[in-house]
Amino acid sequence: MGLCRLAVVFSVLTSAMAGVNPGVQMRMTERGLNYVNTLAENSIKAELQALKIDDQSGHSGHLSWELNHIQVQQVAGPNSQITFNPGVSGLTWSLSNFGIQLYADWHAKFKQGWVKISDHGSLTVSLGAVSLTLAVAFGQKDGRPSISSKSCNAHIGHVDVKFHGGSAKILNLFRGVVEKRFKDVLESRICAIANKNINENAEEALSRMKVNVTIDHRFLLDYSLVAPPVVSSNFLQTPHKGEFYWQSDKQECPFAPGAIPEWGDVSSMLYLWLTEYTANTFAYQAHHHGYLQYTLTKDKLPADKADYLNTTCHSMCIGKIIKEISQAYPNSWVELRVNSSAVPVVTITSQNLTASTWADVQLFAHTPDGNTHYLLTLGVSLSLTGQASIEREKLIATIVGHSFDASLVKSEIGNIDVKKAKIFIEGVLTFAIIPELNKLGKAGIDLPVTPDVQFLNTKLILQN
Repeated sequence: MGLCRLAVVFSVLTSAMAGVNPGVQMRMTERGLNYVNTLAENSIKAELQALKIDDQSGHSGHLSWELNHIQVQQVAGPNSQITFNPGVSGLTWSLSNFGIQLYADWHAKFKQGWVKISDHGSLTVSLGAVSLTLAVAFGQKDGRPSISSKSCNAHIGHVDVKFHGGSAKILNLFRGVVEKRFKDVLESRICAIANKNINENAEEALSRMKVNVTIDHRFLLDYSLVAPPVVSSNFLQTPHKGEFYWQSDKQECPFAPGAIPEWGDVSSMLYLWLTEYTANTFAYQAHHHGYLQYTLTKDKLPADKADYLNTTCHSMCIGKIIKEISQAYPNSWVELRVNSSAVPVVTITSQNLTASTWADVQLFAHTPDGNTHYLLTLGVSLSLTGQASIEREKLIATIVGHSFDASLVKSEIGNIDVKKAKIFIEGVLTFAIIPELNKLGKAGIDLPVTPDVQFLNTKLILQN
């Protein structure tokens, strides 16, 4: 439905500027409205073309009449414009200069004294200079956007009826009655269509908006609104909570988002602000609930690096890099167990995200006799640099750089050369961990939209 689709597009943008600072903020500009306007204009034409009008009948003096099989034959125009309306905290949709042509069968009877006339035929009705002005307001309900029609005014400038068949006397009596009836019916029906699309169809669509997004069956990303929308004369800007929770333990993080600075650019259709706060709530929940654990075994390596965890090999493997492991446990393979040792910290610049992480990396040798032997523990501090983008209505991330340092925490095979250990860790990052993280990043995180919405010309703003 045209107005429903219009409303759903704007559902992405329903929150507020006051009170709680947002973790995620969105803005739609006039360029976005122009795109929506094109969709809405095409949709309303299709709806009017499919309009069903009940049979009509009436009496006027000595004349009784019926109109049957009323059909819309053509919808021409309209000129359409959508503008921001701060007065109702919403939008105004104005359509003008469009026409509707209808076809119907008519039957009429005239009786005055001994004069009786009965006749029938067909007619075409042309309604011109048709206009519609619809004001729509956004609100808030159960953490999601709500929408309602505030006012609707439809006007038909002129009506021209052309009769086919029938006598001149009947037609002359009939013409003014038919013109008035079609004008009254169509003005009422046009607004009825508009109001139903907003108050019923669009509101139902908004009830399906993604307010909470589940990630990996463990995390809950809260996109709920913090207040109703704020509308200016040239954009609609809406902050969302943007906080990660552990799904089975919805505890607030012990920090709050900062204020997002003013932003003057309105050249793109849509803007999405991603703050450090949102990323750091994920890091906090992930660490405190033991999510940041990773076990690397031979089956997780790419085929061309299958020997990398072996203690004995002819090419490059851990046994060649760290001789003490090969000497202690030849013809074996090594398992890595990684656990975060502190809450990661995410920092954001205008171009990149950087995650600083700290982890303990334990190495275990699996020997041919089926036993497992503890080798050593490394303390690793890792910095990952990533870039984010929007694709398929999802937030996508890619790691584009990394650096790290390592120290020996404990060893059962003597004092190893940490420089050699760092060479091995670099391989683990390059061959296994970073490709796995990029795979997860490519899968993306859903944004707060309904299935009807597509983002075009969207600018992602990384906000510290």
